Amino acid sequence: MNTPHEKLPLLDRLKRSVVVADGAMGTFAASLSPNAVESVESLTLTNPDLISDIHRQYVRAGAQIIETNTFGANRRDLARYNLGDKTVELNRTAVRLARAEARPDVYIAGSIGPCHCSTDANLPESESTDFSEVLKEQLAALLEEGIDLVYFETFSETRDLAAAVALARTMTSLPIAASLIASRFGTSASGEDLAASAQRLIDGGADIIGLNCGYGIRAIEGAMEYVNHLGAPLSVMPNAGFPEQVGGRLRFGASEEYLASEALVLAQRGARIIGGCCGTTPAHIEAMARKLSEKKIVSKVRVRREIVSVQTEEGFKDGALLDSFSSVKVPIICEIDPPATLATGPNIDAIKAAAEAGANAISMADNPLATIKIENLAFAMSVRNTVKIPVILHLTGRDRNLLGLQSFMLGAHLQGIEALLCITGDPLTHHGGGTNVFDANSIGLLKMAANLNRGHNLLGKAIGEQTNFSLGVG
Repeated sequence: MNTPHEKLPLLDRLKRSVVVADGAMGTFAASLSPNAVESVESLTLTNPDLISDIHRQYVRAGAQIIETNTFGANRRDLARYNLGDKTVELNRTAVRLARAEARPDVYIAGSIGPCHCSTDANLPESESTDFSEVLKEQLAALLEEGIDLVYFETFSETRDLAAAVALARTMTSLPIAASLIASRFGTSASGEDLAASAQRLIDGGADIIGLNCGYGIRAIEGAMEYVNHLGAPLSVMPNAGFPEQVGGRLRFGASEEYLASEALVLAQRGARIIGGCCGTTPAHIEAMARKLSEKKIVSKVRVRREIVSVQTEEGFKDGALLDSFSSVKVPIICEIDPPATLATGPNIDAIKAAAEAGANAISMADNPLATIKIENLAFAMSVRNTVKIPVILHLTGRDRNLLGLQSFMLGAHLQGIEALLCITGDPLTHHGGGTNVFDANSIGLLKMAANLNRGHNLLGKAIGEQTNFSLGVG
């Protein structure tokens, strides 16, 4: 399907055409492995045939950049699996496996994820190495084996990524890509200004700015508008939608055709490297490569899409919050989140002040940006001891399974909560013992809450009465 290109230096190649990268390694390897996979990177040594086959499939699909299976292959992270002393061997082997499957015109990217060098009680003191030592060891192994570019990806903290880029620039003249998780509102996952962060990375030595993983393809499209004027080529690698758990495995809902059509939009908006992150497969990459080769890529003005209400078809009811707004011309809602500590006084005072100033309702997030806060339902009940104001609780699919989600909604009803805002939720991006659940995304949560409003749970069993939530979705 694809004819080989001359192996130009990558940055020169990006000036001429869009380059297709590969898709996910971790989620795809886990789907192919007959056994549970704790460390995808360890498969480089324990099941090299599987890793080679994944590279081979992506190259056949049309990927012109393939990434080594080394995202978390630093001594610090590998020590979790008693593989710290295999760091150099694993990284060098990973490059060899990728190189063996690449055509002469395919670039090998050395993948490096965030290095979690903070104190970790699960690791022995002997493994307490600092950031520079950990990165130097991994990067040196990748460079010695002969990668074509350094690819730092899935960083949420600009500070960490900038430090990694600066250190890498002292070790190599190869192209360096620096990829952040970002929101469509122009911020990184940790809330930093995206344009300023990208400029800082460029000033520190990054040749390519990237956006990957995180909050979905719409977030990447929105985030691109904040960084595509800085002069550096853009790399974008979206997830295949948000995951849901089906039969004990994660399933990503975006089809090959959908990602292919979106790849064309990304190219038209300025992306020069387009690949896939979590949930993408060789089938997605093949569809994307075919779509990009079929169409002439021209710049295109963003078109606002019409939103069509489906209230009647779904049988939604207004619920308690909207009923209370019936005489309010323009409701005013203030988002004041629960605090991260038990010092709740300032937050409650802020809610009291908002209510006195005329706010009609308070909106409370559910551990926003995957950071720990007091549970919003518990905080709402504490607030109501002193302030009488309707509350909109955000609810994500990240932290609770289907059982816990329905239980939470029933409890919220008993406590008189007027509204729920159903949100898929920000995925965890740091190692801290937590895991993403995602039994349901925002649409699944909405269906669940709508069922309770009709008087039955997801199993169709009656709950005794109907809940009366006003429902929203993000």
